[in-house]
Amino acid sequence: MNVFKKTAAKVVITALLFGLVTVPVNAEVITSNVVEQKATSDLSPNGVILTGEATKDKLTMYGYLYITVTWEKKPGQNVRITGIKKAWTTDPYMKLQNTSCSSSSATAYFYDNTHIATDSIKIYASEIQT
Repeated sequence: MNVFKKTAAKVVITALLFGLVTVPVNAEVITSNVVEQKATSDLSPNGVILTGEATKDKLTMYGYLYITVTWEKKPGQNVRITGIKKAWTTDPYMKLQNTSCSSSSATAYFYDNTHIATDSIKIYASEIQT
């Protein structure tokens, strides 16, 4: 019986080491749009005020968690968003991964594996070109 237990333990350890079995990290938060927060932005160069919403995206099986922030122009504004140069947060554990934009919004993607649904975070953007 001891030989069987040792062999079974070796098989499980080997499978985990070589990635044959994936174990989700923080499995209790595997849902999309866990949190919505207001994001603040500076005024764009021509004085257009942009507002943003942040949503925490779902956790992948490997434990990567992202926060997506999208800034949109206010309804009725006659401007076109052409880029986003800078987005940041004061949280040292969150890293900016990528940015993108369309004619009506600018989006920043942050890597985050430290926050839960009830946390309040501030994410900033500047130099959103319009």
